[in-house]
Amino acid sequence: MTKEPKYFDRDNSGKIIVDKHIRGWADNYQNAIVRYLNLWEELFEKALDKSEFEFISTLLRFRGIEDSGWDSFENTIEAIEGVFEANKVLKGEKRLNLCLWAYGQIVEANDHYEIIANLVNVAGGDRYRGWTFPKIKISKRNRPDQYREQTPNEKLLHIKSLCSQYGLSDYSIPFSEVLDKDLRNAVYHSDYSAYEGKVRYKNGPNGFPVEYDEEKTNKLINEAFA
Repeated sequence: MTKEPKYFDRDNSGKIIVDKHIRGWADNYQNAIVRYLNLWEELFEKALDKSEFEFISTLLRFRGIEDSGWDSFENTIEAIEGVFEANKVLKGEKRLNLCLWAYGQIVEANDHYEIIANLVNVAGGDRYRGWTFPKIKISKRNRPDQYREQTPNEKLLHIKSLCSQYGLSDYSIPFSEVLDKDLRNAVYHSDYSAYEGKVRYKNGPNGFPVEYDEEKTNKLINEAFA
């Protein structure tokens, strides 16, 4: 029997570490995984200590009876796994464009925000909630009953506020590190171009063209994947 290589370990303080570079993993991807594992493991443990029932409810994401094929979180996971497979054969701009689409999918997907927000609720002594981010009413004279979904930035700010309210560490940090609102807007409005590892878009924050170099682009994408 072949023994599986061991990559993850713990140091003397109990923190998760990687004892060597993992083949095929970029340094920024590997470092982000270790940071996020240590931060959110602490949150998982605090929520579990408060209430095992609420903790399990959070992980199951129970929202009543639902038929097969409606879980957008499972769909996102499968989509990102597909991107990993496709990246083994794609090169250049084709690969970068696919990774940028995946970046947009990750920052927009709702359930990982819900899971972390609920773990913060439970760790703070509150209960699991099926929907943590209710839709926001749009005030328009001719459309009085119009609502919109909360943006990724609004969700991470809500998580940050919950952490402060309960006196917990800031567990929104991975989301804030990954979310670049300008890049997200450029990708989702198809208002960018990929060129030699760089991302360029014309309508920057001040109306001027913006270029993200290969290092910055690679870091944002890999930390999102982590």
